[in-house]
Amino acid sequence: FGLFIGLEGDVDGMVHLSDLDWTRPGEQVIEEYNRGDMVKAQVLDVDIEKERISLGIKQLARDTVGEAANSGELRKNAVVTCEVIGVKDGGLDVRLVDSGIETFIKRSDLSRDRDEQRPERFTV
Repeated sequence: FGLFIGLEGDVDGMVHLSDLDWTRPGEQVIEEYNRGDMVKAQVLDVDIEKERISLGIKQLARDTVGEAANSGELRKNAVVTCEVIGVKDGGLDVRLVDSGIETFIKRSDLSRDRDEQRPERFTV
């Protein structure tokens, strides 16, 4: 589901996995948080009937990928040069050389050949 955050009083809010980070999967990002961590979040929605408060963390940061896509700098099927900056079981953290944008390449997107979908083939 996501990250549950205690607010003032006995009120809790939740950051859905999709609202943790603009570029990385929520399942990966949530591992960086520990119980008791202090975080900043933006209120996205308040549902009084269901007694739910939806929060977002990624909304506090710029959506550099979205901005680049809207400007035409990035488009689907474009070939880009990336620098590997992190190797994880689920894929690679990379930085686009031309724009400096950091993003995540899922393991399944590393190769069409399933045997080659191994992030450990890459080094930082």
